[in-house]
Amino acid sequence: EHAQDVLKAHAADKWSDKESFKGMELIGNYILTPKDPSIHTSSQNILYFIYKVTAGDPNVEGDDKKDFDYYYYSSYNNIVLLEDGTCSFDLGSMKKPEGSAFFGTASGEAFTKGNFYYQGYEDLDSMFNNLITANIDAYKYESTVKE
Repeated sequence: EHAQDVLKAHAADKWSDKESFKGMELIGNYILTPKDPSIHTSSQNILYFIYKVTAGDPNVEGDDKKDFDYYYYSSYNNIVLLEDGTCSFDLGSMKKPEGSAFFGTASGEAFTKGNFYYQGYEDLDSMFNNLITANIDAYKYESTVKE
């Protein structure tokens, strides 16, 4: 819920067409664990919550707005499994997609759609490549993402 609240607040505060945010759905998780924690002492477990976000295209006027989906994540590191089977982590350590656009060109973890830009990924493969494949040398991963 924390990550959903963060994105909803961002949409309400920063999106020029506030009504274009239609909702978001948790579609699974990626968890990364260090392959060899004795070598990489700075490496920590990382838990990604993966969301499909639905937005209405604000570039289209009237009732012809078409909804589109994109992908967003929130991640937390240094996840600790407690004896009672629950997990502990610091909500303040949350990371989310960061990016921007300048004259219609997006940078970082962002993409443009018409005159607007969104922080996140247009497709799940790009997200997976950036979050998982880029770190496969130091981490092993598990996925529950259904898509």
